[in-house]
Amino acid sequence: MLQGGYRQEMTTQRICRSSLAIALTMLVWSPVVSAQSPPVLPSTSQFADFIGLRSDEIRPITTTAAVPEQVIGRIAPQIEPAQTLEFEDVFFNRDGSTLRPEAVVILNAAVKTLLTMPTININIEGHTCDLGSDEYNIALANRRAETVKDYFVNRGVSTSRLRTASYGEENPEHANVHEQARQLNRRVALVIMLQP
Repeated sequence: MLQGGYRQEMTTQRICRSSLAIALTMLVWSPVVSAQSPPVLPSTSQFADFIGLRSDEIRPITTTAAVPEQVIGRIAPQIEPAQTLEFEDVFFNRDGSTLRPEAVVILNAAVKTLLTMPTININIEGHTCDLGSDEYNIALANRRAETVKDYFVNRGVSTSRLRTASYGEENPEHANVHEQARQLNRRVALVIMLQP
């Protein structure tokens, strides 16, 4: 009796795993709908490896249904390739708000992206390490954020797309337990915000 219940539970787990994997696979392998090229789906063995099952546990699903041209025409233009966009943090010297040479390289890449992608706004978040008073660190973090904002504005990015925030030592990226960690907390983070 217990063994039968165990088998049923294992079967249910496999079905759930398979359903989840099918959904994930459609996200990972889903092609752009096109009238010229048919979709390319993974082989059974690739799919099995992807979801952690044996290939003999998977039965392929086939269909002979064709997608009408007018449907393809409505769907295809709306599909855009997925894009991951992330900017590196900009680091500062202790008690400093002047841009370092490596920061200029990072900011130049960010400016280029902002100028080519007008739907992106940036929240410029200033941070410090834990050395100094709370008031001092809030003011220092604000100077750092304003320095980065000025850099963007001077290179053609509209101020309406830029917001600044000063966190001081409130949200450290790393625990302030040694100097190397403190150096990594003396930063400005560029957080992407898409326009509604």
